[in-house]
Amino acid sequence: MICAPSSPSVAATLLAAAARGAVFQLDAGGIRLRPASVLTADERALLAAHRGDMAVIAGELRWRLTAMRAQLPTNSTAPLPLLVARSIDAAGDGACVSCAEPTDAMFSRCPLCALAVHLVLTAVPARVIG
Repeated sequence: MICAPSSPSVAATLLAAAARGAVFQLDAGGIRLRPASVLTADERALLAAHRGDMAVIAGELRWRLTAMRAQLPTNSTAPLPLLVARSIDAAGDGACVSCAEPTDAMFSRCPLCALAVHLVLTAVPARVIG
């Protein structure tokens, strides 16, 4: 499913909030994040303006999370693979390496896939071996 037109900026805002320590909850109505204090006034306004899109964006994020969690190794010492939302042969120029949807993202992942990777990996406790 292609994301709602507003989702790149909304997803980038959610990704920035995650980087600042926000905790996310996905439900049928959309996405909730806490604490709200991690958002700037402009970010809160952007999310409020796109409240109607949040259920669609939550659905887009949910399938990415499900796909990426399934790729985590069961052996805690195994290396992590490149987490992708769907299996693709090769992403073309301007396409997300994870979902193949168009992106202008600097690091080859669309903001929703980048957020999904962040959420999947921050849920995995870090272990230092050796």
